[in-house]
Amino acid sequence: MPANSVPAAEGRSPSAADRAYAHIKKRLLDGRFAGGTLLSENDLAKRLSMSRTPVRQAFLQLEAEGLLELYPRRGALVVPISPSEAEDVLEARLLIEQHCARSVAAEAPGGSPASTTRSPSSSEHWPTVGPASSSRIGGFTVRSSRPTAMRC
Repeated sequence: MPANSVPAAEGRSPSAADRAYAHIKKRLLDGRFAGGTLLSENDLAKRLSMSRTPVRQAFLQLEAEGLLELYPRRGALVVPISPSEAEDVLEARLLIEQHCARSVAAEAPGGSPASTTRSPSSSEHWPTVGPASSSRIGGFTVRSSRPTAMRC
């Protein structure tokens, strides 16, 4: 949601600018709008069934976040991610996910950080602690008897 917008009150739908921002950002992050793509306010406004103003507001916010570069009367260019930036993000994610998996395993009864150093074979399963919650970490399902979300 844009930083300068007010969150929708409970029971109210998000503003058009918030919807445009969420739609565009989701597609930027999942790769549907690839780096180097020129986005058109008109095309997106038609696709989202709204005026150009909320799309323009979303573009301004995404430019402030460094995801788009705006070109007057031409559109918004999706800022490409360099291979080194992508590698840095993947490396950081790997470290975070490993840390989370070790933390969860260490907190499980009989768990230890050493138990997370290898992946289970196809015939093995990760131990389940209880049915209260389930989370996905790095492609693995981690179950916990705690009713709250994992701290990682």
